[in-house]
Amino acid sequence: AESVLQAPGCTTQVAKAAQLKHLSRHMISTGGQPFDVATLPGFAFVSIVNGVAVLDTSQPVPRLLWTAPMKHAQGVALTPDGQYLLVSSGNGVTVFRASDLEHGAAHPVGALSSPGQKHAVEVAVTPDGHYVLVTYQDTSNVGVFNLHRALHNGFSPADLVGLIPTGPTPIGVAVSPHGDLAYVTSQPRKPAASGNGVVNVIDMTKAESRPATAVIKRSEERRVGKECRSR
Repeated sequence: AESVLQAPGCTTQVAKAAQLKHLSRHMISTGGQPFDVATLPGFAFVSIVNGVAVLDTSQPVPRLLWTAPMKHAQGVALTPDGQYLLVSSGNGVTVFRASDLEHGAAHPVGALSSPGQKHAVEVAVTPDGHYVLVTYQDTSNVGVFNLHRALHNGFSPADLVGLIPTGPTPIGVAVSPHGDLAYVTSQPRKPAASGNGVVNVIDMTKAESRPATAVIKRSEERRVGKECRSR
């Protein structure tokens, strides 16, 4: 089992590194306002304002193949086996079969949604591929969905395990490599100066059964003058 590490504090220092030279760079059009990207060998899936752009990356210069239409696509994540692409939008997540997107089919296999939740931003999948976390920026929650159940029994409202309350404006989410913990960034509950933020540490065992109690630690970074402090 993983342990929750003490926050190391914050710094205003910037790491120094040599500038990389002689890099090949190419600009390509994705169709409008790219937000997030996930890749498989030979392909890239880019969320844009009106869907998911599928790119051929088998050559040095990627090439736009087609776009799967979808409103307000935001975060994207692949299941660990690379079979499914999850795209957040609105009140949940749309699930595509990656091989369908690679071959030009735009129809999703299903959707995971939480009525009443707003502005799904980022999405993460547990290492075993069973559960999905999605941050709801406008309603201060993280949705927990049973993807394994949805794929094997059909998508239904029962796929929603529940909601994890966080601080305001949760956006970033990541699951640890062993799947014991997840981390969600949010704003402090009380108004604070610019630069302050919170990392919510989530116990995934609780998230999969009792989501409302899943936050086990909140680490706040706050800026005081030119310094930043943890608490």
